[in-house]
Amino acid sequence: MENNKFLSLDGVIGRRGFILNYLLVTIIVGIISIALNTLFLVFFPALYSSCNAGISIISIFLLYPSIERRVKDMFGNPERDMNFYLLMCAFVIGMCIPLIKFFVTIALMAAE
Repeated sequence: MENNKFLSLDGVIGRRGFILNYLLVTIIVGIISIALNTLFLVFFPALYSSCNAGISIISIFLLYPSIERRVKDMFGNPERDMNFYLLMCAFVIGMCIPLIKFFVTIALMAAE
């Protein structure tokens, strides 16, 4: 059963729902990034790089439920098993590296 909720871990999500959730996360993280980067660049320039790391963690936290439901939909298995956990670990690690993040996102959007 398809579940298009933003932060839910139950059910599966299709391509359209995943893309909409991804766009929503991008908008939220962009707004937070602009505000925090401006604040840290002006008042705390020494902590600017740690601010970017924090923004990446927020992005991963917000994207994880959508990625989990998309992986369940791609493999047609709504249950969690060892292969599922290994794949999710690979996706989360991939989300931490910007170039890999781009290709992982495109693969999740294009997979049937």
